[in-house]
Amino acid sequence: MTTPPKDLACLLARDRADIAAPILRKVPFSPPELIELVMQSGPEHHIIIAKRADLTLDVWLALARVAARRAQIEDTVKKTAREAPKPVTGFSEAPPPSFEAQQAPEPPQALEPQRTTAEPSRPEKVQEKAAGQMPEQVLEQAPEQVPEQALHHAPTGNGPAPSQTHGHDEHKLISTPYRQPTIEPLIDKSDDSWQFETRRDGTIHRLSPNAEMAFGRAAPSLYGDQFAAALQAHAAAPVDDEISPAMARHRPLRDLIVETRVGQEAPRRWRLRAQPRFSFPDGRFEGYSGSARDMDMAAQPARPPKSPEDLLDRMAYAAERLSLSTTSPELEDYARTMRDCVEALKTMPMSVRISASPMSGITDSD
Repeated sequence: MTTPPKDLACLLARDRADIAAPILRKVPFSPPELIELVMQSGPEHHIIIAKRADLTLDVWLALARVAARRAQIEDTVKKTAREAPKPVTGFSEAPPPSFEAQQAPEPPQALEPQRTTAEPSRPEKVQEKAAGQMPEQVLEQAPEQVPEQALHHAPTGNGPAPSQTHGHDEHKLISTPYRQPTIEPLIDKSDDSWQFETRRDGTIHRLSPNAEMAFGRAAPSLYGDQFAAALQAHAAAPVDDEISPAMARHRPLRDLIVETRVGQEAPRRWRLRAQPRFSFPDGRFEGYSGSARDMDMAAQPARPPKSPEDLLDRMAYAAERLSLSTTSPELEDYARTMRDCVEALKTMPMSVRISASPMSGITDSD
């Protein structure tokens, strides 16, 4: 046998095993070429290659890896075939009737003799009997014994069979209107701030109720709008967009001042703080979570309480907001302690609360 060129021999060796057998046995392939042939041929080729006397350890390892992979695939296919549900061929597991039983004619059923007495027949009894008989048997009765409803619905020779006319009505699907899932709003952490969440494309996903102070619209009506575009649309004066470039680079927003105006109201300056959100554990970017606080209201001094009851109500409200907005165990414990303290102070007599109060300007009027 004349040895063909090496490149032609590599192509011929990938032919059918019975044709490529002489080439696989006698052509002096190098170990890398044999490994490539092992990866691109079938099990019949591998048996012929394994009979060569010049195989190195690398070639034997390649043969072993391919055999192991093929065995694993076969086991997976067998396991999938065992676990696959069996197809349902019918609702009954009883064996089908034989051919003779199918061809045998049904015995004729004897009809009840008709009434000969003068007693009038009752329509409800005739209707019950007609319901248990075949349509042909119903029509064979006397017309005066068949109710009017049965005569009206009796099949004729020209009309379709009952199974053809009423089969689709029994299996009609009841269509229900699609209900869009409700999105829970965020919780306001203070009277002078609001919270927001965006999706990865920069659209508004959720807002807290206080966001209406900045946009002049209810929070749900803004869902799906671009967050930066919504702030630009309600800006008190045209300014450069600094939010979109930062969100495009997944950078946090730190103390970004945005001024908005709603109608004829005075402009409000909001301090934006936001952090990008990433999924766990794959680290996929999901959007932003942040807050906006009214800088003018934050700079104003706190309103002095009108009475000890007013101060306790403000403390209880602050504790409730803190417990709802935080995920820190320490802050949750602090809010719970402050709430218990308020409840304890409310049970004390008014004179004791006023004498122990450190508030200035509140004196005991009793």
